[in-house]
Amino acid sequence: MLALVVLVAIVAGTSAYVLVAHERQRRLTELEERATRIADLFSRSLAQPLWNIDVGAINGQLAALAPNPEVAQFTVTAVGYGTVSTVGSTVQPSPGDSVVRVRAIEYTPPGDAPKEKIGEVRVVLTRAVAEQGDQRRPPGDSRHDHGRRCGALRRDFPVAQANGAQPDQPSRGDGRPDRERRPSRALCR
Repeated sequence: MLALVVLVAIVAGTSAYVLVAHERQRRLTELEERATRIADLFSRSLAQPLWNIDVGAINGQLAALAPNPEVAQFTVTAVGYGTVSTVGSTVQPSPGDSVVRVRAIEYTPPGDAPKEKIGEVRVVLTRAVAEQGDQRRPPGDSRHDHGRRCGALRRDFPVAQANGAQPDQPSRGDGRPDRERRPSRALCR
């Protein structure tokens, strides 16, 4: 009997460790993919403002994503000008604690002229948030609110169905669809 208890404890402990390690790796992979997407987005969206040296527009775009907890720093440099804009923390995480992506910013002039590299964007995200897990996710994150929204949709559906609504059209109670407060079905998958 004692051997069975020990065996179950070992299997449960090993399974928990594997699950935690897999989840951590998944979060780090998501962080790396997010850094790549952000760098690619900025490399395309900053071409026109950088061509015009519109520092206000550049700062505005960088500042839009800067409040995210995993953002350490965004830097835009221009060929011949040096650093145009830097948004984020002045204290940088060590190279092992961060994900860094650098992308060229290329301007495509009108006509058949070839693309011209006019600068680059550097995206630095910290691994600290991903390693801590879901505790630091913002409340508006869809993965954080998934259970609450989908639970409410499933909970309210029998009442809505009794009032003549279809599953994708909760009603106000008078039989008319209430599309204003209906959560997206895509969130519940």
